[in-house]
Amino acid sequence: MSVDADLERVAALATEREWQAQQLPEDLKQEFLERVVIEERRTGIFVTVRKDENF
Repeated sequence: MSVDADLERVAALATEREWQAQQLPEDLKQEFLERVVIEERRTGIFVTVRKDENF
């Protein structure tokens, strides 16, 4: 896949993440944004949910 296609996928994922956050009540939005992380790595795009003892 080309670099441009990868960048488009990352942008689309970030847009979706932001849209999802907007659907949440204000008190949950910040926690969602802190926990759901989108990363571009050498092998592709990864979406990670950070968990802790309260999850």
